[in-house]
Amino acid sequence: SLAGCNQLKYNGKIWAALVKCIPGTVLGYNVARIAPGRGIAMAIGKLGRRVFWIYLAAVHGLVVFALIKSNFVYLVLLNLGLTEPPEFGAFHQELAALHRRLDANVRAGSVLFVGSSTIQGLNVAAVAEKAVNFGIGGDTTAGVAARLPGYRSLARARAVVLGIGFNDLRYRSVRETAANYGAILDAIPAAVAVLAVGLQPTNPSKPGAGGRRLAERIDALNREIQRLCAARPACAYIDTGRLADSTGRLQTRYDEGDGVHLSPLGYQMLTAMLRDALAGID
Repeated sequence: SLAGCNQLKYNGKIWAALVKCIPGTVLGYNVARIAPGRGIAMAIGKLGRRVFWIYLAAVHGLVVFALIKSNFVYLVLLNLGLTEPPEFGAFHQELAALHRRLDANVRAGSVLFVGSSTIQGLNVAAVAEKAVNFGIGGDTTAGVAARLPGYRSLARARAVVLGIGFNDLRYRSVRETAANYGAILDAIPAAVAVLAVGLQPTNPSKPGAGGRRLAERIDALNREIQRLCAARPACAYIDTGRLADSTGRLQTRYDEGDGVHLSPLGYQMLTAMLRDALAGID
């Protein structure tokens, strides 16, 4: 009882008062009426359960907060193929900034290579003596259209090798991609020759190659690129169909392994095609 608790305190038995009275006060029942040992166990047990549930809720809250603030959920969805990567990430921005600095040092009469990963991975020095690689892996026609006007070297270039469009098919239709491609050709000075590189074939059987549907869209976009190139003076279309087998798939020897990107032998073939085409425009 309350009187009993006060009597214990009055007699100097502070510890006994704490054991008998405080748990009952905190937990809402009178421990003084229960056997001392059992009362302590019940008090600690009930208090422990409350602390445990509070702790558990706090930990889960922190985990949820951390997931919301991080990109963990986005990465999971990306790996599961349930979302697409951003069209212009940090990698694109950093390389675009580097290219702007490089552009100021480009010599007149150089061949500019503009495009996505196939262009970025190309040894451009093996194609032309004076060559500059402005390729950015993952780039699209929208990205090239945005960065091309910043290249002052365009006005004094010998030619532009343009290899772009594959990544667009993640974000836009063939018609929209072709419209962007046409805008890019319009942005290149009419006196500068263009080599329009067709998108290389893929192997649809590979997990990351987009399947048969993507291969069909690539064929459709290549027809649009060929049409746009034919309508522009000083434009030569580079048909990469030579990299395909009799079924239209990227040949194994030209395949880096993912069904999309070129192997060293594939790049040798592309280099030879580009060298021949450049010789034809001189």
